[in-house]
Amino acid sequence: MKSIVFNKKYIIICLFFFNASLAYSQVNISNTSVASKYQYNTAIPISYRMAKVDSMYRFFLTIQLPQEVVFEEEYSMKYEIKTDYKSENILLTRTLNFPVHGKGETPWEKYFRFDVAAHQEYGVILIALKNKGTDEVYILDIPLSEKLIYPPSEFTLNDIHSLFPVCSNYIHSNDTLYIDNFNRDVTDFFIYRYKTDFSAADPPMYRIKKNISKSMVVDSLFVVKAGDSFTLQKEALYLIQSDTSTLSGIGLRSHGAFYPKLASMEEIIQPVIYLTTKTEIDKLMADENKKEAFETFWLDMTKSADGAQWIIRSYFDRIEEANYFFTNYKEGWKTDMGMVFIILGPPDEVYKDGEKESWHYRSEGKDPLVIFNFLHIKSLFTDQQYMLIRDNQYKSYWYKAIDSWRKGRN
Repeated sequence: MKSIVFNKKYIIICLFFFNASLAYSQVNISNTSVASKYQYNTAIPISYRMAKVDSMYRFFLTIQLPQEVVFEEEYSMKYEIKTDYKSENILLTRTLNFPVHGKGETPWEKYFRFDVAAHQEYGVILIALKNKGTDEVYILDIPLSEKLIYPPSEFTLNDIHSLFPVCSNYIHSNDTLYIDNFNRDVTDFFIYRYKTDFSAADPPMYRIKKNISKSMVVDSLFVVKAGDSFTLQKEALYLIQSDTSTLSGIGLRSHGAFYPKLASMEEIIQPVIYLTTKTEIDKLMADENKKEAFETFWLDMTKSADGAQWIIRSYFDRIEEANYFFTNYKEGWKTDMGMVFIILGPPDEVYKDGEKESWHYRSEGKDPLVIFNFLHIKSLFTDQQYMLIRDNQYKSYWYKAIDSWRKGRN
C-alpha cells in the first residue's frame, strides 16, 4: 500500500461538508469527504462512549453546539449500521430525537443515549447530524467490528456534575468522577496510572524499520467502588478495568485545567521539536531561562517582534487544536495525525474505510495532490489510534512546509 499519491489531474471533491440531499439518506464515508470534522472553528464536535449492557450496545453522545438552540428545531439526527465502511447495504437505521433519547443538556451541549442489540454482523455505526437550515451534515463513525476494537466495557466513567459519561479521551485533573456500573456481579474497579512520557511523532518521511516503543510502566494501582467519587489528580495516562484479566476497559488521560492548551514553559517548548533541529531543541530545553530562550528562538527565525508574535500564536493554536482532536493514549500534538495537522493544517478532504483514514492536501505546482494514509491500530486504551504510513517521497513537501513556518510565512 502506498502512503503518498501525487495526481496530475486536479479533482475537487466536496470540501468540508457534503450535500445533505445526496448524503443524508445514505451515509458512505469511504468515498465522501468528512473533512469538516477537523475544522476547529466550524465543526460541531460529536464525541461518544460505548458500553456493553447485557446483550446490548449502549451509546452515549455529547454534541457541542455553536450556540444555544432548541435542538429538534435546528437539527435532525439518525444512525445507520453497516457490515463495514464500504458497504452500501444498511442493516439497521433509526432516527434519534432529543425528547426520546436526550439525557441532559447545558446551553451549548446536548447529551444523548440509545441502545442497539449487539450483532456479529455489525461492523460500523454511522451517526449523521443534519443542520436543517443549511443542509450541512456532520458524521461520526463508531467501529463495532472485533477486528478494529476490543470489547466495550460494562461500565462508564461519569462526570459528577453532568451525571453523564466522559466521552472524550481526556479529563482535567480537578474533575470529580464516579463509575456507573452495568454488571451487578462487579463491585471493584482497578485504576492503573502510567508514568510513561511518550515521545513526539517522527517526521513522515522516516521509515520505521522495527518496532521501537517504550514499555508501559505502571506508576500505581488503586481500587474504587462503583458510585464512589474520586479524582485523577496526577497528570498521566490511566486505564480503568473491572476485570484485569480481560482486554476491556476505559483508557484516558488526565491533564491540567488549561488543556488542550499548554500551560508551563517546559510544555510549550516541547512541540517546537517539529520545527527545529536536534541541536536547537536541546539548547532550548537546557537553558535555565526557558522563557527568554523561547522568545529569542522565534525572533531569530522571523527577524521581527510582530512576526514572531503572529507565528507563535498561529503555531500554538494548531497545538491546541491537535490536542483537542487527537489526544488518545498520548497528547494529541505527539500523535502522527497531530503532527501532520500542526504542520499542514486541516486536510482538504478526509476518507475512511475502517482500516485506514486518508487525508488529502491540495497544493499548487507540479504535484497538486498529496495524500497521507493513517492505519487504524487496535488498542486497549482507545479505538481512535492511527499510525501514519511513512514514505521518503514526503521529504521535499515536508521540508518546504517546515521552511514556511520558520520564515513566518505560514
